[in-house]
Amino acid sequence: MSQIMAVDVIVRKTAEKTVLTAGGNLSISVSAPSVIEIHGSSQAVSHYIRQGKDLLIYMKDGSVIRCTNYFAEYPDTPNHSELVFNDGGELTHISFSEASEPEGFAATVLTPQEELIESIEPFLEQHSRMFDR
Repeated sequence: MSQIMAVDVIVRKTAEKTVLTAGGNLSISVSAPSVIEIHGSSQAVSHYIRQGKDLLIYMKDGSVIRCTNYFAEYPDTPNHSELVFNDGGELTHISFSEASEPEGFAATVLTPQEELIESIEPFLEQHSRMFDR
């Protein structure tokens, strides 16, 4: 049985945050480079799939989080979306080395690389502008 899941979607350019909750499958539409912060442990993930520009996160409880346009490229910024798990004690940044777009709409299993981070602030453009002066 799936449990209630909370996800914050934070637009990297403006730091605007949208909080989503669901008890089961969740679909997130990414319209600009964003930080997808899942409140839970990365250990709860069964596997990750890239399908076109979408990231599908299959949880061990059977639920699926679909991040539509997670891998989309935007011409006005070099930034891309980032995935972070927040288990209440640690932040874990997830990246994928083989995230190149598959042929057509074929699904590709992704291998996650996990890195503990102190904050999501470095992913936000406002943070980087403060330190560019």
